[in-house]
Amino acid sequence: MADESTLNQETAVPTDNSDTATENLTLPLPASGQTETVSMEAGQIVEVPFDITNQTIVLAGDDLRIEFENGAALVLEDFAALADQGEAPLLLLVDGSVVPGDILLTALTETPEETAAGEGPAGGGSSEYGDDLGDALTGIDKLGVQDPDPFGGGLPQALEDEQTPLESVVDTEAQDISIAISDTQTTISEEAEETDTFTITLSEAIKTGNVVTVKVGFTVNTETSDVDFTTPPPQVTTTAAEAPAGVSFDKATGILTFTDQFVGTELSFTLQAKDDDDVETSETLTITLSDPTAFNGTAPIS
Repeated sequence: MADESTLNQETAVPTDNSDTATENLTLPLPASGQTETVSMEAGQIVEVPFDITNQTIVLAGDDLRIEFENGAALVLEDFAALADQGEAPLLLLVDGSVVPGDILLTALTETPEETAAGEGPAGGGSSEYGDDLGDALTGIDKLGVQDPDPFGGGLPQALEDEQTPLESVVDTEAQDISIAISDTQTTISEEAEETDTFTITLSEAIKTGNVVTVKVGFTVNTETSDVDFTTPPPQVTTTAAEAPAGVSFDKATGILTFTDQFVGTELSFTLQAKDDDDVETSETLTITLSDPTAFNGTAPIS
């Protein structure tokens, strides 16, 4: 099912602070078939808003690569390199538990016997699959209380404060978020260079750990083109998505993504007609929403 908003355009006859603590990072959920790269920092707390045990994990040089069934991939840049330096990030999983990055790499790259013997993680030059990550995590104290302490007394204060109760950090409740689009005008004048504002609305704010995507399509009739607007519609959408945190728009795929970092329920963008010297009939631009997804729940188009 798709929702659409149509604009008919009338055409007139021409006339560096080192003491600052490292901030927590929430991993994005790449669109189907897309690869995203995220740079890791020493000792960073990385929130994982999806079930990592259901994904395929690959060590590629200094990086950790997470591959999804839909062809998407997420590259955690320098993850293994930081582990080799004793500064591995900490993974905050969807069940509220924490897994130290070096312990994760050990579970991925060593046999159970080697792990039991207390050997460290493989070096950054390794390249091995960890397909069965659920089994690899079995037996790991995911709160990080090991013997010896894998944090070496270096557990960030922010993490210590959040450990009781740690389950409250991640909200895994499923959401049913409907998505709609509307605009303020039905027709605008090219001669007067009038504007029309389109608004994409979510029925509620996105909860922690959830990610919602929707495809935005721009359909034109035979005479309407990007030159009829001061800025092409896809570029206007991109600019609007760059303004708030937690929103991104991929012009190549048309995928608009909302993460739990987005505050609010509406994203608006304004198109302005551009007067030109062409004698034309009325033109139509149709903006359509389709193919919605929600990482945790559903996202029907209303």
